[in-house]
Amino acid sequence: PALLLGKAKFVYASDWNEHAIQALRRNITLNKIDPARISIKCGDSRTLAPVGCVDRVSLGLLPSSEGGWYTAVRALRRPMGGMLHIHANVPTVERDGWAA
Repeated sequence: PALLLGKAKFVYASDWNEHAIQALRRNITLNKIDPARISIKCGDSRTLAPVGCVDRVSLGLLPSSEGGWYTAVRALRRPMGGMLHIHANVPTVERDGWAA
């Protein structure tokens, strides 16, 4: 979505699931996206993520993305920072405290 609808100029993508990487590559082709606009790596994002050069990070880890927060903040462009899209499973009774 970031490349197709979100107007992203470039995307760094990583996942440790090889099937997810294969699906991403297929979707890049099917959606006629220029492959030069994306860097795809298979492995742990905590060791593969770029440092200091991105405007936003989508933390899609479930049930909690907390383990990736440090890496995500390091990836944000300096000195202005950027936006983190944090995903997590939240119990219904805590939902209002997390909603923003």
